[in-house]
Amino acid sequence: MTDNFILLVQLSFQRIPFWPFVLMFLLVASALYIRTLNANGWKLMVKGAFSNKAVYRLIREENVMENTASGILSLTFFFSLALFIYNINEGSDFGLKSSSLLRYFIILMFIFTIYIVKIVGLYMAQLVLDAKSIFEDYIVGLMNINILFGIALIPLNLLMIYNTIINPEILIYVAFILWGLSLILRFIKGFSMGLNRSVKMEYIILYLCTLEIMPIVILIETLDDFGVKIF
Repeated sequence: MTDNFILLVQLSFQRIPFWPFVLMFLLVASALYIRTLNANGWKLMVKGAFSNKAVYRLIREENVMENTASGILSLTFFFSLALFIYNINEGSDFGLKSSSLLRYFIILMFIFTIYIVKIVGLYMAQLVLDAKSIFEDYIVGLMNINILFGIALIPLNLLMIYNTIINPEILIYVAFILWGLSLILRFIKGFSMGLNRSVKMEYIILYLCTLEIMPIVILIETLDDFGVKIF
């Protein structure tokens, strides 16, 4: 009886990894610690996802582009999004026999790569347009939206892995709705910031197509080539 119980526990730990809980716990702890240290900056960050004025205040008052706390909070988005993609493809092994943690980090590296290319593209665009202020404004606005989305994904990720009551498909749909809303918010913010800085409409549309839509398409197609299905 005791041997059977021990075997059952061992099998459960093999099927349900513990590392996602530790990872999400560290993200929550980091966010709460930063919020405690700088409550005003936290409020501006939340408002900055919706208000351009809050973004300008963040840049002016918090020096957010060189702020370590902002960088740590931005990691919440990357780690949470990678875990979400991992969760909806739990059975995928990328064509190789790898551990669940290794599969997660492969997804994470893909997301990092896509966003590095995106930031470089945005930087090149601001050089061509000679619009450094727009570059900073949009990067900070994008960061604020991504941070909130990453935090919202944390409980959904944990429920997808550990809950035994709610249908995981419902959680996936909720996460995709939040993802879609964050994209819409980014498009709106991109248009409003561009118009505020007197950027031509065709440049704004070109930017949104190449540096907002294309990275998502590339991410989906690349992961699909490795056996990871997002849709």
